[in-house]
Amino acid sequence: MEIKDCLPYLLHQFKSEQDVFDAIAEISAKFTTNRENISDYLHDERLVSAYTLYYLLTNIPKFEGVLKWLPEEFVNELKNATFIDMGAGPGTFSFAFKNWSHSSKAIYQVELSEAMKKQARLLWNGFFTDSELIQNIPSQVDGPTVMFFGHSANEMGVETTLRYIERINPTHIVFLEPGTKDFFKKMLLIRDRLLLSTWNQVYPCSSNAQCPIKDKDDWCHQYIHHVHTDELERVGQKVGINRRFMSMTFQVFSNQNVFQTAKAKLMRVKDETKFSFEWVLCHNEQIYEVQVMKRGLNKAQIKELSQALAGRLIDYQIEKVLEQGKLRIKLLP
Repeated sequence: MEIKDCLPYLLHQFKSEQDVFDAIAEISAKFTTNRENISDYLHDERLVSAYTLYYLLTNIPKFEGVLKWLPEEFVNELKNATFIDMGAGPGTFSFAFKNWSHSSKAIYQVELSEAMKKQARLLWNGFFTDSELIQNIPSQVDGPTVMFFGHSANEMGVETTLRYIERINPTHIVFLEPGTKDFFKKMLLIRDRLLLSTWNQVYPCSSNAQCPIKDKDDWCHQYIHHVHTDELERVGQKVGINRRFMSMTFQVFSNQNVFQTAKAKLMRVKDETKFSFEWVLCHNEQIYEVQVMKRGLNKAQIKELSQALAGRLIDYQIEKVLEQGKLRIKLLP
């Protein structure tokens, strides 16, 4: 989907390209330096339209970008589930789900901003005719459901998020939220409450054990790298925003107990040396400093590992225990 594809379906029609740049820059400032007034844009059709042109289009790739970290059987079930988009905005992740799944099932969007709801409806009617958009909380849905929080649990807060979960009672829950230390603190509170109930963690944790950094000055987050269309890259350059490396807090839960993985998660990438890659792994809810030697790797493997980002699944075997418990490991296919 390109900017030009969305232009006919905006609430506000911009007079010039510079008007678009100015509005996107204004929203960016609200997200970074003026967060005390962050909700103001939700009632401004000009800013909602600008958000749609840039942030909707650059956030959509996050959805498919994180699916590679999930067990295949969970991804298959997700594809056939009814999608409930919480704090849907202009429908960012509803669009992402629809484009990926090609599902003809109704999509539910829960959004309080009337301007965002109007914008989401315009876009949906413009792009999709084979499935219904219902802008309300579902009362009863047959089959599996996935409740998706895309940059919305952070704004709702812990208690409101948990009340929505209890009310809707979905089969699966996906959080794709800001990759910040502040949100991770909220996520830990939500995780603890969910795991005291009937929920099981699918990602990033491999079990329901306590998070190993719960009481530490640290946070668990992930990254994806995505090169956008030339048009979007140009807009980003004009307004001074880099959306190629995108951080997030990605956490997934299920009311079923068949989706957990035994693989380690790459938690942090440290500065590589001339001879090795230096990483921090989380495996079975334990933190390990590890070293992957470059010796024995070909050029393609070294290039690929030099681009590794937090969130990646790692299968390995221990070659040697080094000083202070650091592990030298060999990566397995």
